[in-house]
Amino acid sequence: MPGNDCGSRCTAGMQLVNGVKGEGRIWKVLADFWADMMLYVAPSNDTAAHAKYLTTGGEFVTHVWVLVSHTGITRDPSGGE
Repeated sequence: MPGNDCGSRCTAGMQLVNGVKGEGRIWKVLADFWADMMLYVAPSNDTAAHAKYLTTGGEFVTHVWVLVSHTGITRDPSGGE
């Protein structure tokens, strides 16, 4: 992409566009990616930070955290945070 310095992000995006046939399939791949990403990012042991954000309306990931916490999804303790 001339004039656009997006590096590997553009390459990965173009691989997705060129490697997946059919517009409907691309949206399915993207939806699956973002669902997996949210389930990876949302679990957290920092309840104080999430509670603070909820008092001001919360960020999207905080609301996802509430849902995954109530369903018992947790982050692997050896995986950081």
